[in-house]
Amino acid sequence: GAIVSIDLDTHEFDSRGSLSVPSFPGNMQLQEYSEGNWMLYWTDRKNGELRYSPYDADSDLWFACERDPTEGGCTARYRASTGNWAGEERRMERDPYALGVVSNPFGESPLLISGGLLDPKVTLWSLSEEGVPVMTDQITLVNGITDVKEHPVTGTPYVAAQYANALYPLPLANGERSDQTLSFGPIQPIPIPTDIVLGQPIYGFQIAFSPLGALAFLSYRYPASVAVVDTSPDPTGNPVHTTLGLLEMGANPTGLEVVESPDGETFLFASSASRGEVYAFRLSTLALVGVVRVGRGAGDMVWRHNPETGTTRLYVSLFEENGVAVVDIEPDSPFYLQHIATLR
Repeated sequence: GAIVSIDLDTHEFDSRGSLSVPSFPGNMQLQEYSEGNWMLYWTDRKNGELRYSPYDADSDLWFACERDPTEGGCTARYRASTGNWAGEERRMERDPYALGVVSNPFGESPLLISGGLLDPKVTLWSLSEEGVPVMTDQITLVNGITDVKEHPVTGTPYVAAQYANALYPLPLANGERSDQTLSFGPIQPIPIPTDIVLGQPIYGFQIAFSPLGALAFLSYRYPASVAVVDTSPDPTGNPVHTTLGLLEMGANPTGLEVVESPDGETFLFASSASRGEVYAFRLSTLALVGVVRVGRGAGDMVWRHNPETGTTRLYVSLFEENGVAVVDIEPDSPFYLQHIATLR
């Protein structure tokens, strides 16, 4: 496996950010763990490990790694997979896929939360002063954890799962053990009502929030849609946590990305892996405003506005094409909501 870096200004692959990995990686997070110090974290799905590598953009190689003298490659070398408390060793979840960075409500250093596809474990990791992940708590939740996102206002982590018709807020609390500084608090799932027949898969996949956190969005494989959840505070200050409805879209919804365009409008983009399309919804009305054909296996997305060139673009990973599609999402562009390139 490999991790590669792309310059979003030149659309060229940058060899300084290339990193060989021992197996198929899951989600990745590039995170500043202390002032001026950065680390790349990712899940190693085959070996059941959380891997990490120091990042320095000013060096010839961005990541600290081991050089392969025969191939000239750069291989990651740091990993974590276990914890120990109450006299018992805890092992990271099998096939760890989801990985999210969340704020620490009781300290300055951020936290990591990981989840597995093949067992129901969710793991909480604190970061040492050197950015090393330390397993802090682990709970049994549900099989098929696919995504972890932090609420932009409250800081509460939310978790999506393939095999549950629910969205899971995971509040954090002070640790109950003498050797535990943090733990997961009580969990109250948010049900996502659907017309699914018993025995059919549900496949909640990825989470996104509106800029002020009033709405949460969950890409839902069956029925093919985006679930809309009210996460605004009620009169007592607690989140409403009510499902408002489903936005219909193409088969196999996967990635979600909320974009605040330069003209003040906010849009939700949702990718359809099976149809190779991206659906654009206007957030103020939740109305569908466009569908863009991008290529096979459309998945995760990221966007960037370049103020120097006045361009705003959406980048869509194409799992089945080993490429990245580029979509023009600048409202004043003559190519608005068009697929303008594929990076390979």
